[in-house]
Amino acid sequence: MSFIYSMKNDGENIDYDRLTAYIAGEGLAEERQAMQDWIDASEDNRRIYEQHKKIFLLDYDVDHAVTPDDRKEVFFNTDDAWKKVAGKTGLGTADDKTIELPAEPAGGTAPGGRPVRWLGIAASVLIGLALWFYFANQQGNQVTVSFEQGINAYYLPDSTRIVTSGATRLVFDKNFNHNHRTLKMKGKAYFDVVRNTELPFIIDTEYARVSVLGTAFSVVESKDNLTVEVERGKVSLASQQSEEEARILLKQNEKGILDIEKNTLRKTKLSDLNHLYWANRKLTYRQAPLQEVLNNLATLFEKKILYDAGAIAGCRVSAVFNDQKFEDILENISVVMDFDYVITENQIEIISGGCDAN
Repeated sequence: MSFIYSMKNDGENIDYDRLTAYIAGEGLAEERQAMQDWIDASEDNRRIYEQHKKIFLLDYDVDHAVTPDDRKEVFFNTDDAWKKVAGKTGLGTADDKTIELPAEPAGGTAPGGRPVRWLGIAASVLIGLALWFYFANQQGNQVTVSFEQGINAYYLPDSTRIVTSGATRLVFDKNFNHNHRTLKMKGKAYFDVVRNTELPFIIDTEYARVSVLGTAFSVVESKDNLTVEVERGKVSLASQQSEEEARILLKQNEKGILDIEKNTLRKTKLSDLNHLYWANRKLTYRQAPLQEVLNNLATLFEKKILYDAGAIAGCRVSAVFNDQKFEDILENISVVMDFDYVITENQIEIISGGCDAN
């Protein structure tokens, strides 16, 4: 699995994959020269390059000796983590990061034309999640898919991936992806939409209409509000009660809120999307205080984490985690920030002498 780590630096976006290819000696001459120019442009760029090179050469082996100064920042890839999980569970391979549970296909294919089943999600998503229940029913031309609890993944006939949380219902007809891509939804879901400029992707709820071409975003419906958060791309959010008068366009890292009672729309900026971990399995920290990171992990994973705020006051973390369990994330951060921890039945205690210890 590859992923792109992007961070604004000297006005440019860092492409994690290109940086890895450069360190590995791969790429065309002009691509390698462009990367070298970027490295030479500033001390910050060179520092990021050196840190990633160190981790690349260590092959993500945390048992290697690393000096305290080298442990302040690191970027994590998760291919090795997946191999460990796949080996332990016996449910996947190092190349195929999807687990197929023994159930009948619901129709549709995953990207690349591979048939998918009702639930196909990364092994790390499976670990620690509650048992789930779904109900699918076809009546006439309509297909209804209902999930009652837990986190569940589902592919539509156009290969769009949906991850639901809790009680969520999706309704679409058998012509979906033939002459339209419109579905009805109730509940909470994350959509990773396959781009199709000929057929816009439209979600109708009781109070709102969400329209996109190809993007990733979440929709959460509650009694008082409907919220849309955009991970990438652009999303149109409109009120069903007055669609022409009430409509906003949301871009990456923006949140749109429909006040159902007042029938008003507003949008705000999002500082990060880490709270969408339940859906996209991604966590990104950019020079974040360690205390903030630990609090974030405690909330996301419903853990009680104890620490001495004074001891870690000067510690900052820059890292990207993709498809990793809480235990793996904590272990990786502990190596980088040079602290120990003790796990008991009800809590985790962080033991740190400060980032500059040793």
